[in-house]
Amino acid sequence: MIRRTSSVSSNTSISRILIIYTGGTIGMIKCPITKAYLPRKGYLDEKIKTFAPLYDPDYEFSEGDILTHHDPKATPTSMYGKRIIYAIEELETILDSANMSMVDWALIAKLIEKYYTKFDGFVVIHGTDTMAYTASALSFMLENLGKSVILTGSQIPLEEQRTDAVNNLLGALIFASHYVIPEVAIYFNNKLFRGNRTVKKKSEDIDAFDSPNMSPLAVMGTHINVNWKNVEDSSMSLKKFCVHSEMCGEVAMLRLFPGMTCSTLHHFLAPPIRGAVLLSYGAGNGPDARQDLLDVFQEVCARGVIVVNITQCLSGTVSTEYNTGKVLSDAGILPGGDMTPEAALAKLSYLLAKPDLTLEQRREMMVSNLRGELTVVMSSKVSDIFLDSESYLSKLISAMELTSQKEIHALRDAIIPTVMCNAAKLGNIEKLREAVQQSVSVNKPDYDGRTPLHLAACEGHYEAVEFLLSAGAIVHCKDRAGNTPLVEAIKNKHGDVVKLMMDTGAHLQYSDLQIADALCLTVMEGDAEQFDMWKLAAPNFDALGSAKCTALHMSVMCNSVSCYKKLLECGADPTVKDVKGMTAKDMIAALNREGFI
Repeated sequence: MIRRTSSVSSNTSISRILIIYTGGTIGMIKCPITKAYLPRKGYLDEKIKTFAPLYDPDYEFSEGDILTHHDPKATPTSMYGKRIIYAIEELETILDSANMSMVDWALIAKLIEKYYTKFDGFVVIHGTDTMAYTASALSFMLENLGKSVILTGSQIPLEEQRTDAVNNLLGALIFASHYVIPEVAIYFNNKLFRGNRTVKKKSEDIDAFDSPNMSPLAVMGTHINVNWKNVEDSSMSLKKFCVHSEMCGEVAMLRLFPGMTCSTLHHFLAPPIRGAVLLSYGAGNGPDARQDLLDVFQEVCARGVIVVNITQCLSGTVSTEYNTGKVLSDAGILPGGDMTPEAALAKLSYLLAKPDLTLEQRREMMVSNLRGELTVVMSSKVSDIFLDSESYLSKLISAMELTSQKEIHALRDAIIPTVMCNAAKLGNIEKLREAVQQSVSVNKPDYDGRTPLHLAACEGHYEAVEFLLSAGAIVHCKDRAGNTPLVEAIKNKHGDVVKLMMDTGAHLQYSDLQIADALCLTVMEGDAEQFDMWKLAAPNFDALGSAKCTALHMSVMCNSVSCYKKLLECGADPTVKDVKGMTAKDMIAALNREGFI
């Protein structure tokens, strides 16, 4: 799995988040008759406005803030200098998560796909009972994910005086907006977990979730501590984000128990079952003295049913260290490593729904790490290039007389981003490759918030950009000025780099107002060739900027014939009216401009 990490996304003032509300305890109210909690449409949207950390009633929205949804909301500015503007998309039918189905998983995934380019991140409000199943499923369905998708909910409804709902929702919003963690995650009780590593461990506790075989991605206390070494991306290649919404429902989960009969097992795995997750004992053990059961497993696997072995224990992995584990493997059952049952079931359903895969490909992918769902034993690492005896860092360590590993690692973490960014700026692929081979993050920003991809794109080093993307560089990461690597490539006229990043899934994260202002600035600078670069990113050339006009209007006002003609070539519409109701053609006539027609 390729690692992708990032620090706080940028110091820009605004981040846009879509909240997808599926239901769950968080938005339930108590029925006055039955006294039972039930979901109610529209309640969450209004209730949020009563909580100061989630809603700033005095914020005045500007044109650049307007979202695709009605009634956008804004939080107060955070301690990190960022304000979150969010919209709520409520499903047509809101559910207790016990009623969640694969159809609902597809609906959530398609909503993320629909609004993927419009928002910086996504929060999915979900009931806790099946949250781990949904998070696991989405981690596979959202292919080549480059933005944060955070699931959250609560154990106590928002309507109650004592509730965990506000902290959970606010924390999810902060992680989705302040950081670029391109994974499907679960945020609950001050911890951020990888979604497909999470299980619900308690039914009546605020601390309801755990990640038994992997430490949290982040912990929120007085400070936010992100374990960047654990953050991984779902992408394994240079591909755009896409959604695979089909899941196979012909899967099942079976728990071994002493005294299981052969007929029970046979009927359970009979057609139309195509795949099953077997919850075995201990380290993946089964009854080696029960040849009748082993014969059924062998017959089922030979028939093409994929059976995956997962331990019943809360933590740990399966192995063939014991003969009772080896006999299951010999029967054709695949070892599931340390996957959770929820992740194994979702992964199996996902792979079986891929029509272009052969049985052997499905079996191979089932035991491979696709989204960080299972632990891969790494080979021993080569020596650290940044601690090499001839390196600058080594000399610094010696000069500063550092002795403790903590001090050395602190210095290393401070210097490596600069070293990586310098290698990217110079297009030194060999240095970048050595760093990646030793699990050095390609997304560590420098003091200005610029990642190696920003620097390589700015300088137009195509091969370095291609390598960084294949190594897990995040195309959506913003620097201190709010610019992505794509914008750097556009501004510096590196068309081949722009095309490469667009093919990988990069897109303009500017609002129409920001795009119009950027285009108008290009006009004022008189750089007609720059529009060819902007055209590659397919912006809205007819948007109105802060000057209340389009770039085409601005070209007339600046008397720039070359920019006017180039904008027309790029598809700008000369009949679009400015705030005064004038088209660019009207302005040409009013100002008596020559050479424009």
